[in-house]
Amino acid sequence: MTSPAENGELGLSLANSIIASPGTGQIPTRLQAQGTSVPVSDPQQVTVDSVIFGNIRITRTDSSVSTRLESDESTVVTIERIGPRTRKNVPIGTRDPKFLTARVNDLEITVIPGSGRILKRSYRILVEIEDRIISFRPDSIDTCTFVNGKPHEIEKQYGDFTARPDGSVGVLWATPEMIPIVNTMSVPPEPTVEDTLIGYALAGAFGTGALSLTTIVMGMVAAVFPG
Repeated sequence: MTSPAENGELGLSLANSIIASPGTGQIPTRLQAQGTSVPVSDPQQVTVDSVIFGNIRITRTDSSVSTRLESDESTVVTIERIGPRTRKNVPIGTRDPKFLTARVNDLEITVIPGSGRILKRSYRILVEIEDRIISFRPDSIDTCTFVNGKPHEIEKQYGDFTARPDGSVGVLWATPEMIPIVNTMSVPPEPTVEDTLIGYALAGAFGTGALSLTTIVMGMVAAVFPG
């Protein structure tokens, strides 16, 4: 008989490995939150439309993700794993900040991912770049909100990013919105090229979204009552 702790681990393990039926066009919930679990031996490149800055090239290896504009390669954002791969369902292979380096060209930046376990807030990612902070905040199972500030500063959100199974990244930029209570128009900040490339790099390196509570509970129940 397994202990409650062991059952919890089994449930989370099961939740982490839920697989959709072939041909449905859907991917596992954990994969949606974390990207792809398949290590990349040779560099793979995808091109996506950023809408505001044109096409962006996302290049991935097993241990790194880099982004740059297709029209101007003078700015390159790179996130790299410097230790062993410890998280198979995280595209870059880790969420431990001790084993991550990041830079915009030659400028070092600090990427601090949450542990990415059960709590939704554990999927947050902070980026320290010189004297400012930008962040990724999970919004749903498959999307993260990119914020020009700390995660709770919702008035500073750039937009929502979604990592797709093919390695591409979709974005829905925030637009001006009327706040009825104060009858004021809320205008979102405009991202720079550097911030935009950082957002795509984060989505490519860590995936987007977070596990839902329902998925976790169902996985635990299935582990305790198999068959």
